[in-house]
Amino acid sequence: MTKLSRWPIEKEKMSLFLDDFWTAVASLKSKTEARMFFNQFLTHTERKMYAKRFQIAMMLVLG
Repeated sequence: MTKLSRWPIEKEKMSLFLDDFWTAVASLKSKTEARMFFNQFLTHTERKMYAKRFQIAMMLVLG
């Protein structure tokens, strides 16, 4: 699992950071755009980790 910085961020600031992140993700219009965004944003290991987590969630939802 990735590690968070040891320097805490105020809740209000983190809320703004997360809102900016979700706004950016929601603005992606295609699979290609999403791939480019996450290839630049996440490391190779993080992409693999999230892909595996997503597959587990899908298996749980679909039964």
